[in-house]
Amino acid sequence: VVALRPRERGALLHDILHDFFTRVRAAGKLPLTRDGEIVLQRLLRTVAEEHFDRFASSGATGFPLLWDIERERMLERLMMFLEREFAAEATFLPAAFEVQFGMGTVREKGADTFPLFPDGPVRLPLLNGEEIALRGRIDRIDLSADQRRARIVDYKSGKPLRGRFAS
Repeated sequence: VVALRPRERGALLHDILHDFFTRVRAAGKLPLTRDGEIVLQRLLRTVAEEHFDRFASSGATGFPLLWDIERERMLERLMMFLEREFAAEATFLPAAFEVQFGMGTVREKGADTFPLFPDGPVRLPLLNGEEIALRGRIDRIDLSADQRRARIVDYKSGKPLRGRFAS
């Protein structure tokens, strides 16, 4: 391996964000606010470094210099993501992370179930009378304070750094 592959980078960034939001939620620090900006930046950096170190121990990082550059780029992306979260509308709170649906029992990574989806595929009717069945994984589900509205967040890690990390 010469350098980190895009799929590995994406999986690593998803794992870091899952771990970060799980810790923030457990600490009762949602929604993310500028009041705790420095503490949250420090936590995100700590979580990222833990994951980077664990990943590096697998030996799949490629050349050391390229891995050092990759780590810095990923950390920069994560900090840009956090900055965007501070600017986002706080009427939605992150509620679930890495939620699988349509593949039997719906599971959030590290949890038993998530109540928004049935156990089977999500079926959508088409105008011609047919339907499509959806299954997959959702990076993050945010819920409104009254839990009547949901927002799906899809982390994008393959775009250039000047682009958006999440949408």
